[in-house]
Amino acid sequence: MSSRNSAALKVSEACYRAWTGGQIDEALTYLAENVVIEAPNGRFEGHDGFVTFAGDFARMLSGVTLRTALGDDTGAVLFCDLEFTFGAHSLTAQHDVVQDGKITSQTYVWDQLPFAQHAPRR
Repeated sequence: MSSRNSAALKVSEACYRAWTGGQIDEALTYLAENVVIEAPNGRFEGHDGFVTFAGDFARMLSGVTLRTALGDDTGAVLFCDLEFTFGAHSLTAQHDVVQDGKITSQTYVWDQLPFAQHAPRR
């Protein structure tokens, strides 16, 4: 059963607010040392992997809207709309697995069309 008050959801939302706000060091405090991130742009491991994944991404953000979030004892799902500095937005889903108060894995799915539409033409 999901809840808006679950401990896992609180950890997940705090990490989300930190990294989408450009506070990567703060976001790391919510992640296990061996966190694994799976995303359309690759697999990233550990804190260094998260910095690689989230750092560049966060710099492109101009706004975020968390549409809904659900969690239980072991994880959370966040659905959001990300706005980018290049004028596009992308609907994004994020699933976090939380153990002992730390995120151990994150899986992201997002609409890639806005990136393709704003990619440099050759």
